[in-house]
Amino acid sequence: MDIVMDVLIAIASGQIIFQDFKSRTGSIYILLVLLLLNAVIFYNSIVNYPVFRSLAFNTFILLVVIFSQFMLLYVKKRQFSNPLNKTIGTFDVLYLLLMAGCLSPKNYIYFIICSAVLGLIHGFMQLNSNKNKTVLIPFAAYMAITHILFIIAKQLSGSSLYNDGLFKNLYHQL
Repeated sequence: MDIVMDVLIAIASGQIIFQDFKSRTGSIYILLVLLLLNAVIFYNSIVNYPVFRSLAFNTFILLVVIFSQFMLLYVKKRQFSNPLNKTIGTFDVLYLLLMAGCLSPKNYIYFIICSAVLGLIHGFMQLNSNKNKTVLIPFAAYMAITHILFIIAKQLSGSSLYNDGLFKNLYHQL
């Protein structure tokens, strides 16, 4: 059943990748499908892992990210401004909130960093190819790509996404 859930999550993530690259939008329905699939995994993981503690800590990390975006906008413009849809999209925040319940705190930080690095690479490539000052990064697509990579790492290591040693286990498996 675990592999079936992972394939369904990968398909839904693939849809997010397609939508975000094509039209820079995300479907709330796909996000709800991901939420449902991840809720089943969350429910099945409650016995083995401290998922509620992970969810609380990851939500705190997300609040720190949003607050830092808020402060960066304040420093840049010298006035308080809402960062949603200026520096980070609403769909991106919802996707990060969804992922807060899917990963251990260490893996959640890795998830954010990996997604951000992929987005930065895209941004630098777009900045070098275009002479525009405005660079739009499909961050939800890169989060979905990272989610798929984490699922592959989970399958290869035989571990869980709630396990902080996921990548250490993967290294030992290879």
